[in-house]
Amino acid sequence: MKIQNKSDRDADKPSDLPDHILLHIIEFLKIKQSVQTCILSKRWKGLWKHLTNLKFHHSYPDQSNIFCNFVSQILSNRDDSTPLHRLNFKHIDFIEPSKTTLLEVMRYAESHNVQQLTINAKVKNISGLELPPSIFYCRSLTYLNLDFWHNSNNVMTMLPKSLNLPSLKTLHLQRLTFTTSDDGCAEPFSACNMLNTLVIICCYLQDDTQVLCISNSKVSSLTIGSNYMYDETHNYKVVLFTPKLTSLTASGRPTFKAPSAHDLPFYRRSEY
Repeated sequence: MKIQNKSDRDADKPSDLPDHILLHIIEFLKIKQSVQTCILSKRWKGLWKHLTNLKFHHSYPDQSNIFCNFVSQILSNRDDSTPLHRLNFKHIDFIEPSKTTLLEVMRYAESHNVQQLTINAKVKNISGLELPPSIFYCRSLTYLNLDFWHNSNNVMTMLPKSLNLPSLKTLHLQRLTFTTSDDGCAEPFSACNMLNTLVIICCYLQDDTQVLCISNSKVSSLTIGSNYMYDETHNYKVVLFTPKLTSLTASGRPTFKAPSAHDLPFYRRSEY
């Protein structure tokens, strides 16, 4: 009979902790390290499959395919019965991620009722990237951050005419193109009934549309602007129907005409 000494017992004490404590611990690790905990002992095998927060960040040159395969493996092997609270995908390599991987990540998020979703990727050479319509009808999303890097005005990532996200409270959009509504202007936010914070940076309007209408009864904080890479020829008019707006921030260099406001209470406007 083998007698376990005190040092052996102390060394294995973490394995005596409940699953939710161990999961909380490995949430602080990088996703690759979280998966590697499965080799520690039988107690840890498969524990990573129950992570509720997934963070995929890639910035290593010439390893895009390896990274995309890794992401696909994680999503396909994760325990689908575990709720997904947050999914963060960032790919800033010189080589773009595959279109298949981008779509897989977004579809997985929507089908697993994600609450917070961030997608940040270069797509300058990805042709025909159409975002899954289902992501803009996701009832569970409370936070959405989409940023698609383009180096050419001929490459556009389109948003639908209307976003129907009933639980969404915070929305960040960068380098996307708004689809024109039937009345000739873009008006995508009116159906987001819980939206409080809206950030629009370096966004375009479809074709020759000249008016972006921000109509929402809940938005209190709005940031709109550009960065130094933005093409100033895409200047458009912004019309606000936001009765609860209290903070308006114009960032970057001017790329839109001064917003015209309708039925606004007192609000604070800041520029930087």
